[in-house]
Amino acid sequence: MISIRFEEKQQIGLQYALETLHGCSPFGQEKIRRLRFYTPAERAELETELYNVRQAADHAEQLKGVYDKICILLCQMKDIRNSIRRCRDGEVPDHVELFEIKGYLQRLESLLPLYAQLTEEAPLRGLSFHDPKPALDILDPDNTRSRGFYIPDSMTENLRQIRRTKKQLEEKLHEAKTDAEKDDLRLQRTRVCAEEESEETKIRRGMGARLAPLAEDMLADAESAGRLDFIIQKALFAVRYGGVRPELTERELELEDKARHDALTGLLNRQTGAALLPEALAKTLRKGTAGAFVIIDLDDFKLINDRYGHLSGDTALADAGSHLRGAFRKNDLVCRWGGDEFIVYCDDITQASLARRVGALCGKPWTTKVRGNTSIELSASAGVVLVPKQGTDFKTVYDRADTALYRAKSQGKAHFCFYEPGTPSPHAD
Repeated sequence: MISIRFEEKQQIGLQYALETLHGCSPFGQEKIRRLRFYTPAERAELETELYNVRQAADHAEQLKGVYDKICILLCQMKDIRNSIRRCRDGEVPDHVELFEIKGYLQRLESLLPLYAQLTEEAPLRGLSFHDPKPALDILDPDNTRSRGFYIPDSMTENLRQIRRTKKQLEEKLHEAKTDAEKDDLRLQRTRVCAEEESEETKIRRGMGARLAPLAEDMLADAESAGRLDFIIQKALFAVRYGGVRPELTERELELEDKARHDALTGLLNRQTGAALLPEALAKTLRKGTAGAFVIIDLDDFKLINDRYGHLSGDTALADAGSHLRGAFRKNDLVCRWGGDEFIVYCDDITQASLARRVGALCGKPWTTKVRGNTSIELSASAGVVLVPKQGTDFKTVYDRADTALYRAKSQGKAHFCFYEPGTPSPHAD
């Protein structure tokens, strides 16, 4: 199976759909039974990829040589996303990580003219690459264009002096006659090597810091590279089996979509959330990334129902659903869990980024109109648990997020709190 860019999602994914493109394929007679896993936005992405595969397939004959060269380069490009994230998050990259990032960027540089040649014949949608030169200039300051990674003496005067001393010691060690003299020189060399490693660590830290502003572009390029490989492979598959012909209807999509989503808010319903959330937690653990589990409640929702009626309460819930969609990323799982309670799960997110998003949602009330064109003020409170730091299974993170939510509500409206270890559960006897 070919890896695809939809790795952040908990759905079956585009690959399953494209494996069913044609009746001659091994999967072609099978209807797509799991389309409930597609949101409208994902369906639009599916249509984009179908268009791209069709374009690549229609031009496969004249571009076969280009496809072969692109696929060879893509096979040689290592997955450097974790290394890039470490740079983005302020961690010090090691030599191997910088070597792999440099090799990836050099191959991306070679890929760009081939991609330009491809898109001149077969324009693709939603796929682009950034210029790798700014990042390469950081990793190869002397512009050696070598395939390896080496920190040059010219990086700092201190490094130059340390390496000069190290070379002199190695020459003396080669010429030393007595064991005592050799032992002394080896001890000196060990100290100098430690100084060299310390200086190189400072330089690698600096390189990582300079790469950090470019991290999002490089991560986007890595995703685009995966998509391009997928598009070409599927185009060749489609050519082999006679064309691109999805076996699905819009009516089937609509029926499956309704079964998956809450009719009032348009968010994932509880049944779908209960299936996807444990999988999302497990995927975070497998990938070694950081996630966050959030429970959100509307403040004083019962008063809205009591004062303005249940129809107005439904209007408020629908408006809250819209606010939640706007506050979080497209790939985040956003569910209506029941009543005025919502659950959000974010994978691959920093605590600071999450705090900004939840803070923007809960930081101040917003206004909506209910029955009789009456304006009412809505606000939300939230409890947050960090994954895997504060929990790894659904029951644990739910209970702890609920505890954090209780603490937030005790501080008044429009607050959010991170879970703090040792905080008693509000449901404890």
